[in-house]
Amino acid sequence: DFAYDNIRLFDATPSLYKNFEAEAVEVGVPTTLHLTVVNTSELSAKNGWSFTDNLPTGMTVAATPNVETTCLVDVAASGSTIAVTNGNLASGAANCNISVDVVLGAGGAFNNVIEGAEGLDGQPSDTIRGLVPHFTLTKSVDPSSITAAGQEVTYTFTVLNDGDVPLRDIEVED
Repeated sequence: DFAYDNIRLFDATPSLYKNFEAEAVEVGVPTTLHLTVVNTSELSAKNGWSFTDNLPTGMTVAATPNVETTCLVDVAASGSTIAVTNGNLASGAANCNISVDVVLGAGGAFNNVIEGAEGLDGQPSDTIRGLVPHFTLTKSVDPSSITAAGQEVTYTFTVLNDGDVPLRDIEVED
């Protein structure tokens, strides 16, 4: 009777999480996207899970994606898609980590959501912001006019960083 009267149900479905390595990154500079599958408390083997991460418009897999994983899984990463199939969490494994480098092609906020994972709980999302380098250059002359040959004038160039990131290697040639 005790076995029938005190039935306990456990959810044996692992959960999927994601996060970007940084909250913001310069446009065109690779950053790492971390995908984590967390096992349930009983830590039994979980086999056959999969998901596809369709990256938002303006975000792509890096030319060198540096795919790394801590579990048995197939990862195909190119263009704007990361496909993870044949996922296997070994018995006793607390989690599985998958990382892929991605690149932002424009400034602004990019919200990345995974929908429709098979054999996994959750609809993980994370947001990253693309930072754009930009500067404004102005040129002035003093005096603004000359009246005779041989008079000297001084040109002043002013570079203003009005972008999102520190400027590097700026050269002005006139």
